[in-house]
Amino acid sequence: MEEEQNQQIEEEQKQQQEKLKLNMRTKDTIERCLAQSKKKDDGDLIIEKEVEELEAGSNKVLEKEIVEQKAVGSSKLELKPLPNNLKYVFLEEKDEPVIISSCLTYLEDKMLIEVLSKYKKEIG
Repeated sequence: MEEEQNQQIEEEQKQQQEKLKLNMRTKDTIERCLAQSKKKDDGDLIIEKEVEELEAGSNKVLEKEIVEQKAVGSSKLELKPLPNNLKYVFLEEKDEPVIISSCLTYLEDKMLIEVLSKYKKEIG
């Protein structure tokens, strides 16, 4: 147990020494920041996964809110802000918003809207 702790401490010391050496070699703050940002910890990956899950969950909540508003029959929809990777598009009528990826090209948008319009009764 004590050996593992010693190894862990040594590893952390090595990492700190590497950072210190890097800081001494790179005088430019931006360059230093970029050099250090290339290294990722497992913790960063875990955080990224959690953020993705939270964003996915919030999108489902937004979609549910829109459906509930439509069911109530409100004449004016209140659209919520979306993450940068998503956007609203409207089917034939302006009161039917759909959330799609903002990474699609103009042609892909039009094709997707066409398919969604064609099958909107089946989709719900």
